[in-house]
Amino acid sequence: MSQTAGTVVGTVYLVGGGPGAPGLLTARAAQVLASADVIVYDRLISPRLLSIASTAAEFVYVGKEAGHHTMKQDAINGLLIEYALQGKQVVRLKGGDPFVFGRGGEEALACRRAGVPFEVVPGVTYLELCYSFHHHIFTPDSSGCQSKSTAIHGLRNFALPIRESGQDVYE
Repeated sequence: MSQTAGTVVGTVYLVGGGPGAPGLLTARAAQVLASADVIVYDRLISPRLLSIASTAAEFVYVGKEAGHHTMKQDAINGLLIEYALQGKQVVRLKGGDPFVFGRGGEEALACRRAGVPFEVVPGVTYLELCYSFHHHIFTPDSSGCQSKSTAIHGLRNFALPIRESGQDVYE
């Protein structure tokens, strides 16, 4: 929190939720999620991630999908700022990383313009996860191998690999 002219201002944390498994969440992401007053989250967020949050936290769903937006981006930006100006610690939780196919840059800029402190907490992206599960090297070597990433829209029920015991690999 910061203080401006006697008013306590909260911080907005732009958090990457990774691919949804709690074991793939960064330590910093889990820390801010557990201590947040308000969590503003997207459609791709797993309920397992939300269970890390305090039971006293307020949850605000702002999910978007083709043809249906719960809230426009300007309204989301305003909501983050409004909560922070009330002195609340706000987590903006996004699937993957907040800046990869996300609007994290716009949200950070809105906070900066409003004088609201923010912190970016990167997350594991789906692309990184796919590469690691298929044992691909993320940086090309001298063999001339190249990588290409594509945005996948309409991704639903993304499943992590399952151990023979039936437990998720990254519980």
